[in-house]
Amino acid sequence: MKTLYLRLITTLTITAAFFLLSAVTYAQTWDSVGSGTDKTINSLYVSGGSLYAGGSFSNAGGAPAGRVAQWDGNIWQSVGGGISNAGVWSITSFSSTLYAGGLFSQANGNPANNVAALSGADWSALGSGTNLIVYAMASYKGNLYVGGGFDSAGGKQVGYIAKWNGTKWSTVGTGVNGYVQSMVVFNSNLYVGGSFDSAGGIAANGIAEWTGGKWQALGKGINGFVSSLVVYNSTLFAGGNFTQAGGSLANNIAEWDGAAWSAVGTGTDNNVAAMTSFNGSLYIGGQFLNAGGSPANHIAKWDGTTWSALGLGMNDNVLALVVYNSALYAGGQFDSAGGAPANHIASLSNLPTAVNAISTSAGSVSVFPNPNNGLFTIELSGTSPKSTVEIYNVLGEKVYSSQFTINNSQLIIDLSGHPAGIYIYKVMSPSGNFISCGRVIIH
Repeated sequence: MKTLYLRLITTLTITAAFFLLSAVTYAQTWDSVGSGTDKTINSLYVSGGSLYAGGSFSNAGGAPAGRVAQWDGNIWQSVGGGISNAGVWSITSFSSTLYAGGLFSQANGNPANNVAALSGADWSALGSGTNLIVYAMASYKGNLYVGGGFDSAGGKQVGYIAKWNGTKWSTVGTGVNGYVQSMVVFNSNLYVGGSFDSAGGIAANGIAEWTGGKWQALGKGINGFVSSLVVYNSTLFAGGNFTQAGGSLANNIAEWDGAAWSAVGTGTDNNVAAMTSFNGSLYIGGQFLNAGGSPANHIAKWDGTTWSALGLGMNDNVLALVVYNSALYAGGQFDSAGGAPANHIASLSNLPTAVNAISTSAGSVSVFPNPNNGLFTIELSGTSPKSTVEIYNVLGEKVYSSQFTINNSQLIIDLSGHPAGIYIYKVMSPSGNFISCGRVIIH
C-alpha cells in the first residue's frame, strides 16, 4: 500500500498528492446507515445479530419507529410497536430478553414507567418501573441493574440504582446520592458512574464499585461526573466531564488500574459521553472538539499511546458507540459525518490509523514540535542538502516554500500568522524526487 501511495505522489501534481495524504490521514470513510433517524440517538446495542438504536426519534429509515429501532445490516425496522414520550437512553439484554430504559410512560400503548422488556414482538412493564428517568442498565450476577435519576423502583425507595430479578425490584445497598449515568461489569464487580459523591454511605466521587454485597470507592474518584465507562486493555476507563481523577490532572477521561488513577494523554476539551474498544484501540465520542491537543470533532481514537482523529468527525455530539459487523457505529445529535450527510448515525468500516508521514528510502524527515503554535522545525536525515520543503493548507494552497542549505539540515519555519489547523508539508530532493510528506498541526 505504501508503494502505491509513493507512485501516485511522484506522478501527480502537488494538489493531488495533498488530497491523497489527506485521505490517508483523515480516512474519510464514514458511511450513513440507511437514511438514519429523524432525531437524536442516545444508545446503541448489539443483540441477536442486529443493531438496536434508542433515542428521541419517531422515524428510522423513512418509516415509523417510536424511540427504538433495529438495523439488520440492510434495513431499519420498528421494534415492538415502539415507545412513547421523551425516549430511550439505554438498551441492554438480560436472560435473553431485550430491555429499554429512558423517560417514558408507555411501550406499545401499554403502561411501562421508564423501563420495559421486549417479550416476543411486544413490550411489557417491569412491575411499576421507576418514578423518573433511566440512564444506564447492566446485567450482573443474575439480575438486571438499572440506574438513573429516580429514587423509587417498584414502589420502593432506592438511591438512584435498583435491581430487577425478573419478578420484583430491590435496593442495591443504600445506593448512591446522585444520578447514575453509566455502568459496566469488570473483574466480577459492577462499576457505576454518575454525578454522586457518596455510595453506600461512604465517600465516592463520581464513581463507585458494587461487589454484590457492599459499595467501595475508587480512590479519590473524580471531581465532576462520569457519563461513560468501558474496559480497555484490562483496565477500567471512565469518561465524563471532569478535570481531575485521584486528585491529579485528567481532562474528561481517566484510567483506573485497580489501585490508582492516571490521565489518558492530555484527554479532551469537553465531555466524553461514549466509549468502546475494538482491535486494540479505544474509541470515544462526546461534546469535545479536541483530543490530545489536536482537532477531533466529537470522536477520537486512543491507541494506548496517542490520540488521533477519525476523519473529519461529526458536526454535533456523539452519544453512543458500538462495534457491529466489524465496523464502528456512532450515534448522536449530528447530521453529518466525515463531511457527508448522516442522520444521527454513521458507520466506519475502515478503521484508520492516523498517518503523520509517508517517506521513501531516500531519507527521512522529522517535524518538531508537532502540534505547535506555528513555529516549528523540519529536519532532514540521510538525504541530500538543498532539498525543498513546501507547505499547503487544507484548501491545497501553498503557504510556504524554502530550501535547505548545504551546511544546515534544519529549517525553522514560522507560520504563526496563519490560521490554526492542519497543514501538509512536502519535501523534495534537488532533482525534484519525492522524499516525504506529512501533516503539521498548528494550534
